Amino acid sequence: MITDLPFRPWLGMLVAAVAMMGMAGEVGSQEKAPLGVAVFAEGFKRAKKDSDVVAEVRTLAVVCTDAKKQGEEVVGVTLQLAMQVVAAEKGPIKNHEIIIVEFRLEPLVTVLPPVRNAGEFRFPYTPGVTGSVALRWDEKRRVYVGIAGWVGNPNYAKIPLEVGKAITATESK
Repeated sequence: MITDLPFRPWLGMLVAAVAMMGMAGEVGSQEKAPLGVAVFAEGFKRAKKDSDVVAEVRTLAVVCTDAKKQGEEVVGVTLQLAMQVVAAEKGPIKNHEIIIVEFRLEPLVTVLPPVRNAGEFRFPYTPGVTGSVALRWDEKRRVYVGIAGWVGNPNYAKIPLEVGKAITATESK
């Protein structure tokens, strides 16, 4: 049994609890977020206060600018996202503008498949998805950096894992 791990009974219980939350999220409609990812929505609400920009956006294109590997396996990526502002809430942006946002996705996948890649709820980084973002302006690099976000209905589109590769919203369908 999963809770019978030697010397670490707390770890077994944690893994079992997280697995159960993930499985509960998989039952029923795929439009609902797994129970375990509600923490991302709360984190986004807290991050909005300290951000330079808050907006609802649609990701038009995703470019991989850096890939972290362990051996041959990609375990993390840095992405540049072309995002169209759907509804500006805070900051020096306007509706319908295109902004460039950098977002680091690491680790790339979770260890518990029932939760899927919970990051898809955390930030709208997949091409064609709509979600909310809280951003900070990096003056030195002249780019917005994603600090938090929320995607209520992820599209599970593929992202580029090779440096220099780009995927647009129309290509992801």
